[in-house]
Amino acid sequence: MKRPLSTFFLTTTIALCAAGAHAANAQPDTQGLTRAQVKAQLYQAFLNGTTAADEKTSYPSPPSDRAEIAAQRVKVARENSSYANFAQ
Repeated sequence: MKRPLSTFFLTTTIALCAAGAHAANAQPDTQGLTRAQVKAQLYQAFLNGTTAADEKTSYPSPPSDRAEIAAQRVKVARENSSYANFAQ
């Protein structure tokens, strides 16, 4: 009877410690970005040429033509008003 009881207490203690550690790590998201803010960040990354699709073939070093890509995208965004809808 002594062995199953000690096993039970040991198991319970380990489970409570694990639950406490999990609860300590589960903090709420402190950034709390709105949908509009996320869209604006994605739009800015697109204009800068820093999206994952832009760096797919050149990771871990950035593409050598990132500045050219960014300049072309900014030029097109200035000329085409439909890009403004993406940021809003």
